[in-house]
Amino acid sequence: MNGSSFNTSFFPTYFWSDCHPYDGESGGPSAGLVVLLVTDVVEFVAGLPSNLWLAWFILQRRSKADGILTADLFPFSLALVKVPFYVMVPVILANHLLWRNAWIMATTTFFSSSLITLKPLLMCLVCVERYLAVVRPLDFLRFKAFKYKWRALVLLFCLNICLGVFAAFYNSIVALCMIFLPVLAVDTYCCVAVLNALRKSPPGDRQEVGNEKKGDVAGNREMHGKKRKAVITILLVQVTLMVNYVPLIVTAPIQGLVPARVFKCQYMAMALAAALGCGYLYPLFYLYNNMRHQKNTKSKI
Repeated sequence: MNGSSFNTSFFPTYFWSDCHPYDGESGGPSAGLVVLLVTDVVEFVAGLPSNLWLAWFILQRRSKADGILTADLFPFSLALVKVPFYVMVPVILANHLLWRNAWIMATTTFFSSSLITLKPLLMCLVCVERYLAVVRPLDFLRFKAFKYKWRALVLLFCLNICLGVFAAFYNSIVALCMIFLPVLAVDTYCCVAVLNALRKSPPGDRQEVGNEKKGDVAGNREMHGKKRKAVITILLVQVTLMVNYVPLIVTAPIQGLVPARVFKCQYMAMALAAALGCGYLYPLFYLYNNMRHQKNTKSKI
């Protein structure tokens, strides 16, 4: 959460000390810090139960032989990486209101930066998976095996540990932006490609239904429905990433152009609040889609 950062290795002071009070000894916290703390509370109240629900739902439908379904691995990992931050939120609030301890903040910063860095990377993997399923189905069949997904996850977690340690000691906004910009570019490409595939009418729409078997028509419609779900997923990820990380990308270049205290207490705090927000949107969307699919399947039976 809290700041991505410290300027020295010995944590002499609590990072947000300059922001509370912000206007004189009798003043309250800065507006940016208030937004950040409120975001933490909202994420704890809405994000923790929704992500735990998603993890429980995926575990409930896992295969006894193979474990978690291949399609659920990235969403399951995305839900799990958010939980440590949500657990730390009460510690973050207690530290700010009571202790103001820089070492405690270093620990909470590590968990927060883990969420900030892993979330966009995992969401990008979800988008790439949906892109392959719709646009490059042969490659999707090849790379959907667990071994490829585990390799991708191990790589992401190694990168996250390096960035998390860096964020606990130094100002890492610029370094984080180096991740967000490629992620946004990849997600935008996937979104455009799937939208283009969605525009193309399935074969059943270009021929007369009377000349086709009903099973073929149903198959075409099902494939078209899968494309629509894929593009909705990618659009949701795109919007979430834009809301989360464009403020950080915009904030990074103005560091040094405004007073350091204003930058930290207002711009950086609000950018971090944006990066930590919306953690409950994708789990709720995923749960809604899968529960509706299960309901439709049971009704057909």
